[in-house]
Amino acid sequence: MKVFLIFTLVLFLSIFNFASAQNEPILIEAEDGTLGTDFTSSNIGDITYITCNSDGAGDSPASADRVVTYTIEFAEAGIYDLYARLRVGGAAANDDSFFYGSSFGEKNVTDENDWITINN
Repeated sequence: MKVFLIFTLVLFLSIFNFASAQNEPILIEAEDGTLGTDFTSSNIGDITYITCNSDGAGDSPASADRVVTYTIEFAEAGIYDLYARLRVGGAAANDDSFFYGSSFGEKNVTDENDWITINN
């Protein structure tokens, strides 16, 4: 089965810090990242989103062109959960897969151990 990095990422919704007494989300929008050259940022009305313009297969992005990088500052150490809001394109199961880093920090784009695959 073909694995696609991200066809349409509508909004990177939030990362919650459950260890914090305030429990305030850290909001990051998809287009705020450093986009690899295979990504395009577009608008539909007042909604801005990013789209990956190439297909991929395997268990890693395979190219830095297919990666979006974010810099996040946390107020304190703790346990954080990642939430993302995605749009699945018209190709259904062939249009809904992506990767995210298995931990924080720099990742090797070809090392499958550095990535978590979300597929269908």
